[in-house]
Formats: sequence, C-alpha cells, structure tokens
Amino acid sequence: MQPSNIVFAYGQNKGSIARNEAIANMTTNTAIELEQLGVSIDTPISVDVTTFESSEVKPFISGNVRDKDVFLFVDFNGELHKAIYSFILTLQALQLAGVRSTTVVAPYIPYLRQDRKDGGRVPVSSTVLIDNIKMYTTVKRIITVHMHCSQVEMAFASNPALPYDHFPGRAIWRDFARERFAEVIKAGKLILIDPDGGNPKEAKKLAKELNVSENQIVCINQTRSDGGKQIFNITGPDVSGMTCLAVDDIIDTATTLSSAIKMLFSRGAAEVIACGTHAGFSTKKGITSYKRLGDTGAEVVVTDSLITKPHQWLKVVPLHPYLAHIIYQNVTDDGSVSQLIKEGLPK
Repeated sequence: MQPSNIVFAYGQNKGSIARNEAIANMTTNTAIELEQLGVSIDTPISVDVTTFESSEVKPFISGNVRDKDVFLFVDFNGELHKAIYSFILTLQALQLAGVRSTTVVAPYIPYLRQDRKDGGRVPVSSTVLIDNIKMYTTVKRIITVHMHCSQVEMAFASNPALPYDHFPGRAIWRDFARERFAEVIKAGKLILIDPDGGNPKEAKKLAKELNVSENQIVCINQTRSDGGKQIFNITGPDVSGMTCLAVDDIIDTATTLSSAIKMLFSRGAAEVIACGTHAGFSTKKGITSYKRLGDTGAEVVVTDSLITKPHQWLKVVPLHPYLAHIIYQNVTDDGSVSQLIKEGLPK
C-alpha cells in the first residue's frame, strides 16, 4: 500500500452535533498522529448522511476516493440501527466510487455480546453485521478494539475470511495502570477485579503483563436467589486497604458493576478504579448508569469509542494514539500489530 494514497473518511449526520464532533476529532487526531510517524495522508473527508422524512438515509462521500486506500472511521453513537444501516450503505458507496480498498476503523462494534444461540428460534446476532461487511469485496480489513469475547473472532475468520486487527482492551489498561499505579504495584497493593466473573483468562493476562501475582485477582460472580434477589459470590484475596482495578469491555447499565464496587468498598478497599473500554452508559428502570456509578465513590475510566457526558469521577482515555499506531503497522513494511499489543505505545 502506498502511504500517499491513503484517505481517511468519517460520517457526519445532520443535527448530531456531539456525534459529528466526536468522530471528526478521532479521525483528525489519528491523522495528525500518523503524519508525525512519517505517513502522508490526504485531508480527511466526510461522508455526509442525509435522513429523509421517511427515515431513509443516504450517505454522500464528499471527496474523490477513486483508486484510493480508504480508512473509514465508524462510530455507533446515537440511533444505533440508523448508524448501522448508514455504515453498510457507505461501504457500498465506496465500492461503487472505485476505491482500491476500504479498511473499516470501528473501535466499538455493536451486537458482539449476542455471540451464541442461547435458545430456540433466536439469531446469532454478532455474525449478521460482520456478514454484511463481507459482502463488499473492496473491504480488505477491519480494525476494532476490545471485542466482547474471543469466540466472536470466528465470525471474521469463517469463509469468506475478513482480515482483522483486534486490539485488546487489556493493552490499553495495562499502559494506564503502569503509569498510574507504578508505586502501588511495586508495593504489592494492586488487586485486579474480574467484575462479573466473565473473563478470568484476560484478568490473568493483565496480571502477568503488570507483574502482579495471579493470587491478587478477585473474581465476582453474580447469581440470583429463588426470589430474584441479586447475590454476589467473591473469590480471591482480602481487599482491605488495597487499590482495586476492575476491567471490563463495556459498561452498559452499570447495575452489576456498581453493586460490585459497593461490595469492594464494604470489604475495606482503599480505592476502586473501574475501567470499561466502551462506555455504553444506558438507563435501566429509570436510573442512568451515570447515577449508579456516581453514587459508588469510585473513579471510572473509559475510552472515547463512545460519547460520554463529563463528570468529576469520569476520566476518558483517547484512542487515537493507538489507532494511529495500528494503522501505521498496517501501511509500513514488516509492521506488526501483535508487537504493538505486546510492547504498548512507544515512549
């Protein structure tokens, strides 16, 4: 791939000011970071999405992309299903416009939690969006961050295979923890929390990369009594006086997470930091996730893969440095995303 042939593109929806600013900033900042690495990029172009009175959508690519290698930055903020369909139509528009290749840059991909057939007469929804992407032969690769679980990757690998770069959230939170908790780790005071018991393997990998003993991992599993009451089972070391770092792929309603945080504090934790790569931040039973998390007294750290509202207890880690280096590894000879995952961002 010739670096001078690269075009960055991103969606813009009329009336969606916050969403438009967020994806434009991510795209522009990634381009600036990549230019600093020595890769020449054309000025990013917008994909302007018109919504008609009938609710139909029509994307328009605002610049020339013929014979270009397009990196399409995609967000799924706002009206989810409108965003999904706008994205699929954009892929077709790019192919019809004669692009040489399209690389989809989608830090967050929806529906990946619906990754199995868990009952009769239900779909495996995680495969549907991916299958729609595969329809377009000009799509050569997809770049994403912290998928829900490793089995979802089979949807990319199944015939016809779609090459992908999955950057694990673990690598982001490892870098964050090394910078933030160097002295805490050195003192043996960091406890890693698997907040819903769903991914102990990732917790062990993170522990190894932080040079933290596996004996300092706490797993919290949720069950319900016959009466429907939420019951938490906690396994692992005493958290009294310790710094607890909880890591998950997505924070949605925060019902389970907020209860887990309160339980850790009730057991004497000195501080709790909850990291969620994707800030779904939805509402359940009339209570927002912001309210639930704000009431816990914990610090919450997320990335900017989805839009958030500012709060004192909320910190946002930008993804553009990671995206720039992932793309850099893709457009240079002998590039290795695996090495980037292993070593982190260069200092």
